[in-house]
Amino acid sequence: MATMRGVPGGAQLWLVTDASGNGLAYQLVYEIPGTGRFMAWTISSPEELEAITGTQSPAADRSIVHEDLYRQGVLQFGISRELANTDEHPFDGWAANFEKEAQIRPWLRDPEILALTAMATLEGRVPSEAELSTTGWWQSRNDTQRKWAGLVASDPQTARQMQEDNRLKVGDMLRQAGIAGVGQQALEVMADRWTVGDWTDVFVADQIRRLQNPALGALDPTLAGALSGVQIKRGSEYADDVRAAAARWLGPTYGRWDEGTVQSWAGKLATDPTAMDAMTEELKRQRLALFPEYANPELDYESIATPWRGVVSSIWGEVADETNPLFERIIKMNDRTGAEQLLRSEGIKTGNAKVTQDSLLAMADAFGGAGPRKAI
Repeated sequence: MATMRGVPGGAQLWLVTDASGNGLAYQLVYEIPGTGRFMAWTISSPEELEAITGTQSPAADRSIVHEDLYRQGVLQFGISRELANTDEHPFDGWAANFEKEAQIRPWLRDPEILALTAMATLEGRVPSEAELSTTGWWQSRNDTQRKWAGLVASDPQTARQMQEDNRLKVGDMLRQAGIAGVGQQALEVMADRWTVGDWTDVFVADQIRRLQNPALGALDPTLAGALSGVQIKRGSEYADDVRAAAARWLGPTYGRWDEGTVQSWAGKLATDPTAMDAMTEELKRQRLALFPEYANPELDYESIATPWRGVVSSIWGEVADETNPLFERIIKMNDRTGAEQLLRSEGIKTGNAKVTQDSLLAMADAFGGAGPRKAI
């Protein structure tokens, strides 16, 4: 076997000749494991031949007459340059691509149709609808499945465009249903099963409803497998995100958006990847309007309120009630000394236990630690 450079290992170098033995072209040939059949790539120029073998006149592993290539079922795949820069055995790449094609052309897994396809490939064409219609696969399928098979056979470009269009349609259906994060694999499963006729319009809509509400029942096993390990996000979760963002930026009083506003933004988050940024900018504007004393637009309510919660806790000995207008006054003051004075004054008025106790201790210190005494 000749030594090859820059192509996957395991190649044989064949010299293809005419009937008189005159050389026509060199080919890189790989055996399809376990079949006795071969995949071939033509070396397209003397320079390419030298780059691969080190010479423009290498000894071939085998000479074969051109007509015998087809009689022996050698599958022609292209030119040798297509094999450059990879260590993968060509059959492995072909098998992976075949399986991908079988997702959209499921009949390829049928032995009868596979034989037709192989024969047509050797003849440099695709099987005709008339040929497909003679198979058991064709005769056992519904009209949509047969129409799709016929379209792929007669107009593969239109078929591919239909496949892409249906993927876009399913993506839109998921967004309209408030579902995100299903991943490209699951989206393609849904769209492609619909395209080839395995799923009807009604079945696709049913699967989307089940994605919205798992209580409606299990998903189709193929779709469930594509969703393994995927974190789906539903409309209700987007509403929770909106409420959390509003509370973070505006606090418990002003961050209680009405349900209409919440649902409006939730719908946007579910359908528009840029909606979160837009909502955040709107929340920043509202926060600046509510608390203009804090000019940095990146400061949310949580960042502003946190130190004042500590002040309230230290003076009053309790968790701040942030819905109390007093807490808003403290935030707007943005003055620790003033806030502490205000809290002590209000604590005396309301009978706060810690403020009262602290005041008595201060009085005791003022009288030398003996506490108040009666006049004689």
